[in-house]
Amino acid sequence: MDAFEEIKQTVSLVDEMEKHQLSLTRSGPDRMKCICPFHADSDPSLTVYLQNEEGYESFNCFGCNAGGTVIDYIMLAEEVNKSGALRYFSKNYNLNLSKDMNFSELLKAKPYVKSSRVDLRSNLHAFSVRVFGFLRHSEEPVKNLMVIKPFLKEIDDAVSRNDEYYYYAMKRVVSEVMLNIIKKTGLGVEKV
Repeated sequence: MDAFEEIKQTVSLVDEMEKHQLSLTRSGPDRMKCICPFHADSDPSLTVYLQNEEGYESFNCFGCNAGGTVIDYIMLAEEVNKSGALRYFSKNYNLNLSKDMNFSELLKAKPYVKSSRVDLRSNLHAFSVRVFGFLRHSEEPVKNLMVIKPFLKEIDDAVSRNDEYYYYAMKRVVSEVMLNIIKKTGLGVEKV
């Protein structure tokens, strides 16, 4: 059995979602629902299937089409690729993943989401939800949007070109800009 099969059989998707503060409710004997953390969701559109046809827990969001097993969930939630997910599971669970022959090569890979334009696009969607959530709660949302908007355009262009390096560089710039806004305005810091 390879590392990914061991993870899918051993690690509970429901437990991982609850660790990420998702509130799951039963919606049938073999499924649960919750608000999707990967897009702006007001009604629960993410369904967790307690056992799919392969015998694993899986999830599917009918709003943004995010879905898969516990591995896919961690890749989206932690914004990592498969090697980053393996690192996550080996760090947080007592799994002997090193018996997988490809494990050492996967651990050497960069822990960023790498793949296709579709993966970058879904990562961009999740990142955009965070950015606009931040803007909505900032003191001057329109002014802050004007500061961030050119970088968001650059990020979108990087996705269109499938330029992974530039995409992550611009994402880091936007995160630093948001952090500077927080520092200047005290947003998110309790004022005494």
